[in-house]
Amino acid sequence: MHHSTSQTDFMGGGIGVGLSLVREIIQSCNGKVEVHSTEGKGSVFTIILPFVEKMAPAMIS
Repeated sequence: MHHSTSQTDFMGGGIGVGLSLVREIIQSCNGKVEVHSTEGKGSVFTIILPFVEKMAPAMIS
């Protein structure tokens, strides 16, 4: 999935905790977040999660 927004939309609001929350959630799932930025062009955020083939019934709630 790819998401982009204009700089004016981005600068328009929010309290700046979104990426911090994403990082905590992804790390709790044994994943990671990668960021690649190019000055004047923007940033690309990649979320990597481990593949789980099948969950044990006890883990599903």
